[in-house]
Amino acid sequence: MQLARVIGDVVITRKDVNLSGITLLVLGRALVEQGKLDEATPLLQETLTIFREHSAQQPDRAALAANWLGAIQVARKAYPAAETLLLSGPEEFFAIAAEMSPHERRLAVGHIVKLYEAWDKPEQAATWRRRLDELANPQVSSPR
Repeated sequence: MQLARVIGDVVITRKDVNLSGITLLVLGRALVEQGKLDEATPLLQETLTIFREHSAQQPDRAALAANWLGAIQVARKAYPAAETLLLSGPEEFFAIAAEMSPHERRLAVGHIVKLYEAWDKPEQAATWRRRLDELANPQVSSPR
């Protein structure tokens, strides 16, 4: 999609790096949801770089970019790479995820569930599915 590249190039040259990262994240995510993984990958990689280098005080944004890149790796059956992108450690992930909107948390955890289902790791998939259920029904989740 040429439009995404043009928009991405324009956004990257802007002085508001945070806005550039958010815009690229939205574009990359939309492309993933359309199944345009090859087009989404460079946008999300740039997003991840922007957020890691310029938004250290907001690690949830880098985690979102990494999560969408992980979803791409799941689709490509690159499960170890996907796992690395999707979570560095479950507790660290949830500390960062606390800053995400409830919808984004559910999407992020849903990607982790899909990883372990595709990778044929039913125990891990079940663990993350329970966490996903807790996010969907916060009134019944256990206090942390």
